[in-house]
Amino acid sequence: MNTIGIIQGRLTLPHTGELQCFPADHWQKEFELAENCGFHAIELIFEKQKNTGNPLWTSKGIDELKRLSDKHHIIIPSVCADYFMSNPLTVSRLERNSDTLVVLSFLLKQCEALNVKSLVIPFFESGEITSETHIKYLVQNLVAIQKEIECANVKIVLETSLPGKAMKSLMERLENVPSGICYDTGNTTAFGHQVGSDIQLLSSYIVHVHIKDRQKNGGPNVFLGTGGTDFKDAFRALRTIGYDGPMILETVRGNDPIATAKQHLQFVQDGIKRQAGVA
Repeated sequence: MNTIGIIQGRLTLPHTGELQCFPADHWQKEFELAENCGFHAIELIFEKQKNTGNPLWTSKGIDELKRLSDKHHIIIPSVCADYFMSNPLTVSRLERNSDTLVVLSFLLKQCEALNVKSLVIPFFESGEITSETHIKYLVQNLVAIQKEIECANVKIVLETSLPGKAMKSLMERLENVPSGICYDTGNTTAFGHQVGSDIQLLSSYIVHVHIKDRQKNGGPNVFLGTGGTDFKDAFRALRTIGYDGPMILETVRGNDPIATAKQHLQFVQDGIKRQAGVA
């Protein structure tokens, strides 16, 4: 049975106007909102820049996250570390402006304290994987802290724009590092990938799924079911491979974030039921 959740910040209007941003004034309230909407999980955001207002940076914040999780019956299966889009793991240690691995080690400890099992690292913007050199340094960097990853009992979950075969090759090079793939239905559509066949090719590595809809050819995020993503194919493929992990909505808010979130939750629930033959 899949746990369906939503990424932090999508249940309230953004204070920055950005699609993905930490809900500075509302992060505690979002646990109650998620419960009321019918979600069972929230994926936390670890931002591009350090923000001490984000509870992930402090022990006090970790305690408050645990309290809210218990109170509202909302699990925290994952953290999405946008931080590494502007502080990439795809460069050598000498090229980094700050010690990125120090922050990654710190975040692993915070995930361990929260009992978070998946640390999602998006490889976009400055962290985009576009060459063999990027792959070489990424593998080197993760191997360098392999023991820390193992001790934290956390998987490093990669979200990239790489096509299926290239992504599989990368995962094979990380076979000794606790790792997996976050498959994003919207991004892969925008990048021109075939969602269903990709999912089946990468089946043994997919441990996390982001649900979103995007227009093809690099188009924007849109309401679920209105873009180019073939959700019938996606849900069928996920059922075929026996995927039972989290499905996290990384969707647009619209003018009414709560109404939109409920609509999107129903869309996903209906899609799963249809593939199970119970709709």
